[in-house]
Amino acid sequence: MLTRMLRHVLCPLAGAAVLVVAAVLAVAGTPQPTVARADRGGTDGASVLPAVESVSAHTGGTLTLAVANQPGAYTDPLPQAFDPASQYGTLELTIITNDGLLGYSRAGGAEGYRVVPDLAVALPTVSDGGKTYTFQLRQGIRYSTGGTVQPADVRRGIERALIESQGGTPGDYMSDIVGAGGCLSSGSRCDLSRGIVTSAGSSTIAFHLSSADPDFVDQLALPSFDAVPASTPVKAKLPLPATGPYEIASYESKTGVVQLDRNPFFRVWSAEAQPSGYPDRIVERYNYTTAGAVRFSTGRPTSPSTAPARPGRRLSRSRSRPDIRPRFMSDRSSGSSGSG
Repeated sequence: MLTRMLRHVLCPLAGAAVLVVAAVLAVAGTPQPTVARADRGGTDGASVLPAVESVSAHTGGTLTLAVANQPGAYTDPLPQAFDPASQYGTLELTIITNDGLLGYSRAGGAEGYRVVPDLAVALPTVSDGGKTYTFQLRQGIRYSTGGTVQPADVRRGIERALIESQGGTPGDYMSDIVGAGGCLSSGSRCDLSRGIVTSAGSSTIAFHLSSADPDFVDQLALPSFDAVPASTPVKAKLPLPATGPYEIASYESKTGVVQLDRNPFFRVWSAEAQPSGYPDRIVERYNYTTAGAVRFSTGRPTSPSTAPARPGRRLSRSRSRPDIRPRFMSDRSSGSSGSG
């Protein structure tokens, strides 16, 4: 069960196709990556052309992504899809803009399924027969607004995810937290103060479960449970403040263009969980057909049959996701350092 869930969230080519073709507009004089040959995979035989990292990885420049999705497959509009609590949201964005206590290692292959501390100093201490998980929050991590991440922010992020899920996934992965039942059924109200205990002046966060859940750590590492400022309402102004290396600087809903710039308050606290990334700017262009994305990546002109799909279709709310370990992030499997 857990393995299937993780593959839906973490693996490329799990079900319906999402094609991501990356073209790096590199700094002058820096070797540019090339586009690899198409590899077949998935249940529908779709092709995926991954971006290949340059041997001389660099920092700077702009990374432009052409994202192809099947018409009707993704229905969350922008900016709602930016919200980590919006079911699975746009994972390829939220994993570089926001953070939770835990995350998955930014490494290639099977190593990418390993849970690592992110906002937490270390993996939790488990007690009470597997019903209590105690974390220590890292000190001094700041949002893109300049505010400091607090223990109560972790609780609020999970409360919002439970409300937004309306009893479904991924919110129901946290259903064993004391008090979660009311959150999953109320539709608008959620109070996990008994199940996620924090105290003023302390960095300790204690999770209390109604029953032991051996998958709790793996599920808590999903991006849906990222921390948000404790005052964040359910229907918040989006995008939310970022903790990761990038923040959403602008977006255009009709054309499906999202621009991310570096978060000026970000510092690397764990290269395993959240490396700094290489480009200074990332531009994602949605609504391409598969052929249109390929033509975009090679610089060939598009035709009406390969032009962007009709507005209103966004990359979100699907159990099939692109690999959430983007190749423009540092990858220990390729020998890159966490600082980019």
